Amino acid sequence: MHKKDNGCETFEKRLKELEENISVEAQILEGVVINEEQDLTALEELVREADVILLYKPYLGLGNCVIKIVGLGLPIILFKEEYKLNGPLDALEYVADRKNVLGCY
Repeated sequence: MHKKDNGCETFEKRLKELEENISVEAQILEGVVINEEQDLTALEELVREADVILLYKPYLGLGNCVIKIVGLGLPIILFKEEYKLNGPLDALEYVADRKNVLGCY
């Protein structure tokens, strides 16, 4: 469905590590790579089963997509790099005031 690139391999590796190391009962659903707005369709189908969205390495060009993801109403945790949560001022300050978004330094 989605074209593989260097970021996809890292993303999939991180998902597998998270699934192996998670300390609560949870199921990690299939990952979705979002590079543009039309990729949101796959995410919208998965959110019916999800309790939270883990957004890994969002970037400035993804602004409209991030706003639509926030609009899905699920809690969102933004990750910037390996084991680091994304700060709300890292290109996403316009969603930092939303109650369902967690980002910290």
